[in-house]
Amino acid sequence: MAHYSGNKNRNSITKQSLPFHIIRKIFLYVSPVLFFILTTWFVFSYLEKSGITLIEEYISENKWDRAEKILKDEMENRRFAMPRLLLYGSIIEFARSGLSDKHYTEMLQRMDPTGIFIEESYLRRMELFSSHPDAILLATEYLRLYKPGHNAMQILQSVTEQSSFDPAPAGFNAFFSNPDALALLRTSQSGKVFIRNLDSQSGQIIGEILPGKKVLSGAAGATETIGGKKGTWRRILSENGETGWVFDANLTPVRED
Repeated sequence: MAHYSGNKNRNSITKQSLPFHIIRKIFLYVSPVLFFILTTWFVFSYLEKSGITLIEEYISENKWDRAEKILKDEMENRRFAMPRLLLYGSIIEFARSGLSDKHYTEMLQRMDPTGIFIEESYLRRMELFSSHPDAILLATEYLRLYKPGHNAMQILQSVTEQSSFDPAPAGFNAFFSNPDALALLRTSQSGKVFIRNLDSQSGQIIGEILPGKKVLSGAAGATETIGGKKGTWRRILSENGETGWVFDANLTPVRED
């Protein structure tokens, strides 16, 4: 009877330890797979952070030296992404030197025949550095090269509103002399508007703006009554980068969408 009782106890212990045995086996088989998955995830996370994503992160934190170090490493190892990398380079050099250094920008212009990245470079720099003394010059340079849409014109308005004009940056007075007067306006839908070289109807016509187009308006000039409409001549910057004087009776404020 004692021998029988011993076998019964051993069987009982074996049955009780069976779930643990199964769990142990599952763990032994599954743990290498889990380890491989986790290791792969960490490696890919590191690789993702070690390139363009890391440059973006440093730019957002204004860590220009670190951003440029990663940029140069990436330029040596990832030539297929060169236009994107040069775009970041143009941002870094503008943060440091404004428009006095165009090394990366000029490289980007040569390597971006579509113009997609160079235009994005202008928009990113205007958005990131709207209060930079060279921002208004960057904006006018952009307008000479491109025909910006609504979003770009809003950025340009932000540039002019936030720029520090004391003292006025070189070239600023050629476009706007009174920051308080800056406004985003739209030409009349009834007909095209002429741009003149003087703030007078007697000024020479040097360009025209089609109906419904946006202009950035700045300094006010002479006041006149033309065709029964009283208005003021205003210096403007058009979407095409044209500058001159326009009679503001033909302009209306652009309302936010």
